[in-house]
Amino acid sequence: MPDAATPHLLILNAAEGLLQFAIAKEEQDPGPGVSVHAGNVTLLAFQAWHAPAQGAELLAPALHAAFARLRITPAHITRIACVRGPGSFTGLRLTLATAAGFGRAAGALLAGLDYLPLLAANAAAHINSELFPRPEGSSPQAFFWVLTHARRQLVHMQKFVAGKEGEPRPLTDILICSPTDAARVILAAHDSRAAFAPSMLLGSGLTRHREIFTSAFRTSATAQTPPPACLSPLFDHPTPESLLKAAAAQAYATADIVPLYVRHADAEENLERIALSLGLDPVRARAKFSRLLPL
Repeated sequence: MPDAATPHLLILNAAEGLLQFAIAKEEQDPGPGVSVHAGNVTLLAFQAWHAPAQGAELLAPALHAAFARLRITPAHITRIACVRGPGSFTGLRLTLATAAGFGRAAGALLAGLDYLPLLAANAAAHINSELFPRPEGSSPQAFFWVLTHARRQLVHMQKFVAGKEGEPRPLTDILICSPTDAARVILAAHDSRAAFAPSMLLGSGLTRHREIFTSAFRTSATAQTPPPACLSPLFDHPTPESLLKAAAAQAYATADIVPLYVRHADAEENLERIALSLGLDPVRARAKFSRLLPL
């Protein structure tokens, strides 16, 4: 059985349809044969389900079963890292509430992980920059446009630059727009330097609207400027390695993790219709809702 003093790390993600959790432990020397290791944190277990409507039913029993198989208890968890968004409101609320409750019960410290930088780092770690030619003396780098599904024919979008060393660095704030507008923004930023600093797109927003992007890029491509590359759906979700690496680098605290929603909730946008369906006055419902919002 693990030493009760050995600190363990729990990582949670349900920003999109895939529910993921990982359990890792801290140790000075992971020993030979350890396949996933970040700093002094070693992955013990990882599970994922594509169950967008069943996360609440799955998560707690799955954690209980994983703890039993690892022969650990909640008291072993000293840190919890949780993806805070942007993404599915239901998924984010599930994991953030689990992290908050678990943190209080176990006395664990918490840290939030931003989803789009996580996907950019995962892609950058798997793209070999040596595949792309560079002018002599220039530093190798590539641009990553991360696009995730944001409901109602919208995508979240953020641009990153990644060199051969170091984590991808954001170049824009998170934008929310239609796939067509996203393609226009990407093409407007794409110029002749693309031969030496390629642009790559990834994420569920690309996967759902791939034809819009590939069609726009075909139309604009020239011999001098290769089009941006559309990566495989394999890059739509973070890997255990990328989750572990991001979580190991965080600063942890006692405060609850603040969600990163970016857009308004569907319930907020449809408040009047929901109020009518419940037999409530829509005007009074909107006024009461406004009073509940932070200033």
